[in-house]
Amino acid sequence: MIARQGFPPRLRNNASFHCGMFPDCPAMISSRKTSIRLLIASILALTLPHPGHAGLLDERRDGNSNLLQNGDFSKGIEGWKFNAHLKQGKAEADSSVSHDGKPSVRIENFTADDSQLSQVVQVKPGKLYRLAGWIKTDKVTPGRANPKSTAGASLAIREGFLKSAAINKTQDWKHVTVDIAAMDKNDIDIGPRLGAFGGTVTGTAWFADLTLKEVGPARK
Repeated sequence: MIARQGFPPRLRNNASFHCGMFPDCPAMISSRKTSIRLLIASILALTLPHPGHAGLLDERRDGNSNLLQNGDFSKGIEGWKFNAHLKQGKAEADSSVSHDGKPSVRIENFTADDSQLSQVVQVKPGKLYRLAGWIKTDKVTPGRANPKSTAGASLAIREGFLKSAAINKTQDWKHVTVDIAAMDKNDIDIGPRLGAFGGTVTGTAWFADLTLKEVGPARK
């Protein structure tokens, strides 16, 4: 034992002070263990992803994130541009119609037209991409100029023939997809369409929860 006479009176009976003089003191050992545990917890908190972010990190790592801006239309039609070939169509967000709680956008052709919302997306040459989403229609019918047309409502390439299955007449929500091969392209212009290249229709279509994802190499 170390004599206490040399210490001031307020320290002579201070157990933690005298314990600090000995590395093997139980209180000191416990304190060191606590410090080590806190250090390890801090390191793990900084290096491990939060559970809520894990899926997002894996998705980005796998190249499987949605490449569309505002594809769920949570911000209306922000990020999208609209074109009606004959100036008879209209597009706007529709809060009264949703799919699985997600908002929709409505394209309506008052008279026969080919109308489309689209956006230009950067892609990698030689890759295959899948455009997918949900479509609901009301009285979608071909224009008089081409009464047998099945242009309908679809997801499509702008200024081209490539599109998903077309939804005609009055249909409840249906899921559609179309694969797009970016053989030598750096960008593609795509989106929901009411009508088709060379085909006009009348009626209304709603589109919801659109995604564009890279799915692998393009086949020649």
